[in-house]
Amino acid sequence: MVKRINGGLSIILLLAILALFSFYGCGTTQLTPTENTWAGMQIEQLSQTQLQQMLADSITIYKTINSYQYDIVTGTTSNVTGGSSPWYMSMDTVMSGATNIEADQTHMYLNMSVLFTGMGAKDESSAIIYDIYAIDNWVYMNMAATGMGSQWLKVAMSDYLRQTLNLNAVDRQIKPLETPTKVEYLRTEIFNGVNCYVLSISPSLENLGDWLNEQDTSSKNLNWRDVVTDANVFNNFSLLCYLTADTNQLAGMALDMAVTISPTTAGVSNATFTSMLMSVKMNMQLYDVNVPYSLTLPAEAKLANEVSEDIFKN
Repeated sequence: MVKRINGGLSIILLLAILALFSFYGCGTTQLTPTENTWAGMQIEQLSQTQLQQMLADSITIYKTINSYQYDIVTGTTSNVTGGSSPWYMSMDTVMSGATNIEADQTHMYLNMSVLFTGMGAKDESSAIIYDIYAIDNWVYMNMAATGMGSQWLKVAMSDYLRQTLNLNAVDRQIKPLETPTKVEYLRTEIFNGVNCYVLSISPSLENLGDWLNEQDTSSKNLNWRDVVTDANVFNNFSLLCYLTADTNQLAGMALDMAVTISPTTAGVSNATFTSMLMSVKMNMQLYDVNVPYSLTLPAEAKLANEVSEDIFKN
């Protein structure tokens, strides 16, 4: 079973799967609920210290909610030019999910498309669909990919799987919001049907670098802390946060970043490539916060073949 599953995956699919499990968050820690002390405040008149505290309070409120649903759309590209083996890769994902913290239930549905060209190999385009449920101390997973069939598998939940699968897709995405060096109020707008404050966030470069290191599992020689501390690498950077005006709850965020990396920064010789242009765009929205619900396992998932967690280990 394990050999058949792994043997059917190309290198590009393996990279995509590793990127998937590293890019989307980790478990949620519950804290004591916090009241919205900012209700009725004139946000245009808040000082920088107050804006940073307002953002911090919204993160604390997020960590106290019991359930929510989310949508995340992400697009990433890497374009390596020059050298002996130029290549290009794009990865687009559309994900939706739901988390019920009290019931310890999570659902994640993801559609990913990957395009890879270059390095003297045949151009490769792949599509991957995941449907994953974590319920009743079991993880049920269905994966359909280009050139492969579709099959439901189940594996007993463990601490290792909680850390490896990262089924809570929101927590890690908000890490750059937790240590801002500057918060700027931009405007008030309707976001996903809710009146929201739009804040521009300048994250700590060290925290941003650490966060990007967690996301990037494929660039072994690249230390993102070194990359982001060089202001010259940024072609553009925008991180927006949406907070509900009435309750100061996190409603969403949007990231748009592009960097140009030199061989020296990437830790390779100048003969390897001339430049590497990498871009990331991500839009996330949270909704139905604290709206009660219970996950129902699909009938076909109940017939899943049981496997060992070893299939997720190297």
